[in-house]
Amino acid sequence: MTYVATHAPAKPIRTHGLIQYIVYANWPNPQRSFWCAQCYCVFESTEQGEEGMKVDSLPRNAIYREILRAYRTRLTPQDVGLEAGPGRGKLTQQNVDQILGGGAGVYQKVEAGRVRPSPEWLQRVGRKFRMTDYDLGVAVASLTGSEPVPRQRTPPHAWLAAVEGQSQPAFLIDHAGSVAIVNASARQIFGRSRAPENLWRWMLSEGGRSVLDNWADQWAPYVLAEIRRARARHPDDITLRDLDEEVARESSLKLLEPAQCGLDCRPRPLRHPARGCGEVQHLAAQIDGTAAHFVTWSFSPYSPTSI
Repeated sequence: MTYVATHAPAKPIRTHGLIQYIVYANWPNPQRSFWCAQCYCVFESTEQGEEGMKVDSLPRNAIYREILRAYRTRLTPQDVGLEAGPGRGKLTQQNVDQILGGGAGVYQKVEAGRVRPSPEWLQRVGRKFRMTDYDLGVAVASLTGSEPVPRQRTPPHAWLAAVEGQSQPAFLIDHAGSVAIVNASARQIFGRSRAPENLWRWMLSEGGRSVLDNWADQWAPYVLAEIRRARARHPDDITLRDLDEEVARESSLKLLEPAQCGLDCRPRPLRHPARGCGEVQHLAAQIDGTAAHFVTWSFSPYSPTSI
């Protein structure tokens, strides 16, 4: 038997934003169940009373509708710039149509699952509802299968210590490859030159070619792929537009095709000015809630027998 969250007696044991776990009085007996509003699943015991649980999940595309409904019912008309109306003061589906300026009944059809919205429409509603980045990401992912492009915002200052504390070369770069932070180990790679303002531009420059061994095969095509992907995500970005124009003007770059993927963790040859020749792995992780990336170049010098 499947239990729903409205059955009594129920006791909320943890609440955080939209995450709410409700446990029934006689849990964890095999006949007890709970509803997890984080993953929108009803967990139920087996009919035979066997150990373990089985999960009956809502369809993936139901998740964004549940998130819309949860946020809407927590808002009032005044929260979105409308005058208070009759009733309980909650934001109605008709109110949402008003603030969006669309046709009457459109929002109700979306929330009921009769109309499938576009990702742009969903993000617009998310901003009106003041969704957290996390909840908006989950909503868009449930609609499209992928998360929205992160916002171009500055990462927390705590990342300064994280980058500088690395023994390997480390950088903090933004969505366009511009360098925000570089540690002492990474500065050794640039020799007497200053750390570059843009990592991707440096990697395509003469300075980068002198350090990045087998540049035309192992490095440049993958940097071009990074630029192409970033340009698709941020088509109006000035820095990326300038990089595109520089690539188009540079004769040696015009002959190269972007790789089928960006910079990954495969070992690539590098001539380290201070530590000699070796291999480096490009390890990148996106900082949650931003479009910035924490990049580490894990460098391993060649052994004397391999030179």
